[in-house]
Amino acid sequence: MDALKNLQFVFDLVLAMLMAFESWGMYLIFAVSDNVGSFSASSIGILRMLRLTKVCRFVRMVRAVPELVVLIKGLAAASRAVVWTLNLLIVVVYIFAVAARIITDDKEVGKMYFSSVTSAMLTLSVGGLLPDNAEDINIMGDLNAFVAAVFVFFLVVASITLMNML
Repeated sequence: MDALKNLQFVFDLVLAMLMAFESWGMYLIFAVSDNVGSFSASSIGILRMLRLTKVCRFVRMVRAVPELVVLIKGLAAASRAVVWTLNLLIVVVYIFAVAARIITDDKEVGKMYFSSVTSAMLTLSVGGLLPDNAEDINIMGDLNAFVAAVFVFFLVVASITLMNML
C-alpha cells in the first residue's frame, strides 16, 4: 500500500487502467450491448479524449531522460538519408533481379530461385541482405505474407536503420 502514496505511481496506474478499459472494456460493452445507440457520441468522444493522457506519460519520460530527445532528434535528422539509401538499395536489387532472371532463364536454378523478377528480388534481398533470418522469413511468408512483411519491416528498422545510425 506504500505504492499508492507515490503520486507518479498512481498517475501511471490510472493511465494504464484507462488504456486497458479503452482497449478491451469498450469493445466488450459494445459486443454485449443490444442497443449500441444508447451511448451518445459525446460520451464516446470524452473517452477518446482520454487518449491524450498517453501523451502526458511520454512527456514525463522525456523529462526524466533528456538523452532520449537527443536520440529522437538524431533519428529524425538521419531518416531522410536512410530513406534514400533504402530506395537506392531497391533499385540495385531490381537491376540484379532482372539480370539474374535473364541469365538463368532456361536453367534449373532459374526455375527454383528466379522464376520471376519478383521472386528474384525476394531471393536476392532475403538471401543476400538478411541471410541470418532468411529461413524464418520464408517460413512466415509461406504461412502469412503480412506477418513476414511486418517481420522484415522490424528487421530493417531495428537492425539496419537504428544500429547503423548509432
